[in-house]
Amino acid sequence: GGQRKPTSSNCDEMKALVLGCGSIGLRHIGHLRQLGLSDSEIEAADPNPEARERVKVRCGISVQHDPEQALDRRPDVVLVCTPAVTHVPVTLKALEAGAHVFVEKPLTVTREQLDEVVGAYGDSSAGEHAPIVMIGFNRRFAPQVVKLKSLLSSVSEPKSFVMTVNAGEIPADHWVQDPVQGGGRIIGEGCHFVDLLCFLAGS
Repeated sequence: GGQRKPTSSNCDEMKALVLGCGSIGLRHIGHLRQLGLSDSEIEAADPNPEARERVKVRCGISVQHDPEQALDRRPDVVLVCTPAVTHVPVTLKALEAGAHVFVEKPLTVTREQLDEVVGAYGDSSAGEHAPIVMIGFNRRFAPQVVKLKSLLSSVSEPKSFVMTVNAGEIPADHWVQDPVQGGGRIIGEGCHFVDLLCFLAGS
């Protein structure tokens, strides 16, 4: 997200790898094309044969079955669109490969995992070319939110927010509800709105 969209000249010779070929992965493939990357500059990987076939049919790009082998090809940027439980190991491998990383929320589901990622990022950023790690908190980039932020920025007094969210019911056995697989609805989904409140508060 963000206000400034790179042109195709910004993306010359860039190799992007999308890990996870579900609906979010497909959407990010479209975003990479909008940013000017050609199909030869975009690869994807997913162990699910149905997901791989879907991407081949819809997008016509190279799709591999093994994310680790795909990372061995040293992409410039990795977009992590896999289930939440895999975000930490995949992000760590992407950093080890020297790539910039965009990872869908939540980055981690435990404090210990977060410490592990922060430590790995610190190690990888010690060199000359520090990678960028970004989490897919997209609410702060919505035009209405950007406008609201600009209005709030003129208020110097302390701010108090009340946010009501209705995300709809999902089955109790859905993976998002599992504290290990998805982190539960607060960590797995509510994190979007915690980030949004932090953004609006300037905190």
